[in-house]
Amino acid sequence: MTAITGCYRRAGTRIGLDETLARLHDRLGHRGADGGEKWSNGSVGFGHQQLHTTPESLAATLPTTVDGLTITADARIDNREELFEALEVELDSPRSQERIPDSRLLLEAYREWGVTCPTRLLGAFAFAVWDHDRESLFCARDHVGVKPLYYHCTDDLFAFASELPALRTVTPTELTPDERWIGDYLAGRLDDRTATGFEELERLPPAHTITITEADRTLRRYWSLEDIDPLPPVDDDTYERQFRDLFTDAVDVRLRGQRPECVGSLLSGGLDSGSIASVAATLRTHRGEPPLPTFSAVFEDVTDCDEREFIDAVTDAGGVESHTVHGDQFGPLADAETLLEHFGRPFYPSLFLLIPRLYAAAADEGVRTILHGYGGDQTMGSSVQGYFRGLARRGQFPTLARELRAYRRRYPWLSTVDVLWRDVLAPLAPQSVRRFRHSRFETDRYVERSMASIDRQFARRTGLDTRLETDAVCQPPQSQRELRRQALAAGEPSFNLELNDAAAAAVGIEPRYPYFDKRLIEFSLALPPGATVTNALDRTIVRDGLAGVLPRAIRERDDKMEFSPNVVHGTTTYDLETIERTLFDGTPTAETFLDVSDLEAGFERLQTDTGTASDARNLSMATTLEWWLSESV
Repeated sequence: MTAITGCYRRAGTRIGLDETLARLHDRLGHRGADGGEKWSNGSVGFGHQQLHTTPESLAATLPTTVDGLTITADARIDNREELFEALEVELDSPRSQERIPDSRLLLEAYREWGVTCPTRLLGAFAFAVWDHDRESLFCARDHVGVKPLYYHCTDDLFAFASELPALRTVTPTELTPDERWIGDYLAGRLDDRTATGFEELERLPPAHTITITEADRTLRRYWSLEDIDPLPPVDDDTYERQFRDLFTDAVDVRLRGQRPECVGSLLSGGLDSGSIASVAATLRTHRGEPPLPTFSAVFEDVTDCDEREFIDAVTDAGGVESHTVHGDQFGPLADAETLLEHFGRPFYPSLFLLIPRLYAAAADEGVRTILHGYGGDQTMGSSVQGYFRGLARRGQFPTLARELRAYRRRYPWLSTVDVLWRDVLAPLAPQSVRRFRHSRFETDRYVERSMASIDRQFARRTGLDTRLETDAVCQPPQSQRELRRQALAAGEPSFNLELNDAAAAAVGIEPRYPYFDKRLIEFSLALPPGATVTNALDRTIVRDGLAGVLPRAIRERDDKMEFSPNVVHGTTTYDLETIERTLFDGTPTAETFLDVSDLEAGFERLQTDTGTASDARNLSMATTLEWWLSESV
């Protein structure tokens, strides 16, 4: 995974510049399998660590200066032909495009359109441009945050990097842990897309740019989920064809690799990764390219988590070369310390148990680029409950009744009355009614219901209890479109994309996400109500749109694998000694934030085989937090 770094002495001095840049650059050396370079001039310096993942990247020499502009970039631009035409780039022949790297297109886009240039881009990018004439530094991050960009800004220094820990080499020896962020992390609230866990460090949010001069710091948003107009009404077949065309192209542009055999795909057996792998394999077969390497987790001991039935449905269709990792042979904390070293802040080990090992397996096979199914739920999902609420709001009660009957047939153990009340009517209640109900029946229960054992005094002191109450009484999304917009605008996607970036970079892999294609996001938010639901089954536009490509077993699958049994198995089999040593052999640094007695009770349950996935998740989070604090404070 390529990395970028840079620093700007805003007062105009070179004092310490080269040393600062060298520390930033060297800290990210693991991301530069194909070399690294530095550049400095006056009060500004850039660094770049190179990993070749596209044919054009072979022609890139970064940082580079052309006619008064210097750039460093971690980028994959997907609308190259459109940019060549709009920028009127002269070519000797169509093949000479490959001799012009994405970074040069970014440089010319900035020259032509200035700070608005990201609005003309499609792809994944984080880049910085030093404008010599204006003496300004411009940084941009892609629409959904696939490429990370962290920074530290003072009156004297602006420094940026692709990984958070690199910035610790240029900041005060002791950074200040952000207690508000710690509380939100423990409660599973990731809404702040600028916070990093340290008060002195920040993230550039997705779809934003920042311009730094000697005197000013200007943050701009260049793309919004609120600005997408609805599609005109057409028949379902038309929407399905539009989806298929968009999705196929979203996969195709992400198959652009240094060589075809360097691109692979994760394959879990679910609808998201299954659709990506199936389309990618079909495209490669039609082009006469080698089979697509796929990487899947299988389970010999915890067979309830095994998805080989669905994985095999994809591999049996042909065009793939299957590789597997045994997902029940290690615990959630197996790779957590290594990942903390690169990610630089706590995460959720039980939810990220399998991915590092799958990335490592791909790297062992010579893969440099991996297609990832993350984003399918946020972009094309929404839950049918959102559709039900929309029907109720619009007074379409016959259709609502028909869909509820279909929902009842699909899930016969559910009561229609309960579903109607819990999933449709109660969420439609006005905010005042919800606030009254919570004040009568839910007071002071928000912290104890959160996902971790949080110290109550800490929760009150930092206002976490109030934030959790506000979340609880807030009226939930009232339609499919609102649900999708909320899921895409939340802090969770950028957090998880940054986590995947760090894990992949540790082994020299670049993840790519077809479902987070900007065009596909805009299409999904423009769809009319009900375009993705048929007979209480969500995402039918994906299932029907990919008929003939996606195996029937996956198209008809209406569940998601629940990996809780493996989380409990991995924790009790492999992690208990580490947890005990970290949390209970002495007084943990994290005691200020945690309810240690509650953690001890959960630990005892896991020791006696009565523990739950919640206990395992809670303890792995606490352990990760303790490691981070011990290293940071």
